[in-house]
Amino acid sequence: MIALHPKFFALSAVLILTLMSSCQSCNQDNPLVAAFVDSDGDGWYDENRNQRIDLFIDSVDNNSGTMFGGRPAIAIDDRIVAFSNQSVPTDVPVATRTIGNWGAPERTDAFGANLRLTNQIDISSATPTRITFQNLNATFTASVSGFVVRFRTVRTLFPDPSPNDANADNDADGLTDKEEASIHTQTARSAGSPLDKDILLVVGFTHPDWKLTQKSIDLLTTVFFDRRRINLTIFTQEDRALGLTPGQIRIDGEVPARDHRLSLAEGRAVRSQLAASDLSEFGVDANLDMSLLFHVLVLAEHLANDDWGRAEAGSAANDLVCRSHLPFLGPDHFEYQAKDVMHELGHNLGLCHPPLSDSTCPTGSIPQAERNGGQSAMGTPAEAAGPVEVMIEALSRPLDYTPGQWANMDLRRLR
Repeated sequence: MIALHPKFFALSAVLILTLMSSCQSCNQDNPLVAAFVDSDGDGWYDENRNQRIDLFIDSVDNNSGTMFGGRPAIAIDDRIVAFSNQSVPTDVPVATRTIGNWGAPERTDAFGANLRLTNQIDISSATPTRITFQNLNATFTASVSGFVVRFRTVRTLFPDPSPNDANADNDADGLTDKEEASIHTQTARSAGSPLDKDILLVVGFTHPDWKLTQKSIDLLTTVFFDRRRINLTIFTQEDRALGLTPGQIRIDGEVPARDHRLSLAEGRAVRSQLAASDLSEFGVDANLDMSLLFHVLVLAEHLANDDWGRAEAGSAANDLVCRSHLPFLGPDHFEYQAKDVMHELGHNLGLCHPPLSDSTCPTGSIPQAERNGGQSAMGTPAEAAGPVEVMIEALSRPLDYTPGQWANMDLRRLR
């Protein structure tokens, strides 16, 4: 019997893919042909050939094989998967990647993710280590900061949820199946699957002193995933995927003064600077206006009319501006910045201040027991009794929504 080299099979798979993608009139009743069909051209195979690769952490030990000294805080990309002295949930994926018709189950692909690990309480300043994994059922280890992390990858196959409708939105996140494919091929992040809800947020600032902090990014990404398995992907000046140019904004062609008082109208006007509409040069369909897929956040030292934040009330609800920090206390004191962004983003998603969350709220009412501003990031200091109470409420409200608000939010209000 003649032994065939493994490269033969890889080459054969690539050849079959090439032939099938160029065959528009082939007999789709032929099982071989049908396996490679994408009827609506949305980037996802009709049949059970699309791949989902989930990355899990099975265990974390120090180099001696014990947990003497405590458990470290761990983050993957921008999500904290375990805080200091907490065990890692081994049944929850720490990252996910998907492959549609730009790949095939017969081919091995590689992916990357950023791992941060520290035995300090604050993980935001930990240096990331790049780890790689493949679309295989496999295990591997990574040694970081004196710890050994044991990873596991699980690959599952799935069909296009709507094989005849490229504009379907099966996960109800405001992104069509075709757009999900474009996002994933360009970002190599957990975002961009027709099976998982996504929120995409691109961030600008009037001055670098007012940028979104890594701590805020970590906390926001973590709470959205932990509460509702929503992949909040935040693009800053460090991440220029999808033709994005986050970072310093210009107003009327000029870099604004450090103390510029930003209005929501100005924040809305700089959207085109931060999120490009035409990404045809990146291989994205020119008919897709990619700028519509993003919420745009701009931070400043002060906002017009001394506001703390402003967001879109109607539809499309996709622009927000925030005061970046508390005077004298900075952005991360009592998680102020993250709470302010979560508040205004909540308005974009149709949420109201808890006392006003009745039937007139765009996404409906919440239970009466939840209509207390102190129970949600949607609470506002304006509801407090006096100036002292204003500061107390601004600092003490949680980085969270109420259960009714999480259930009511509508990601499709993006456009």
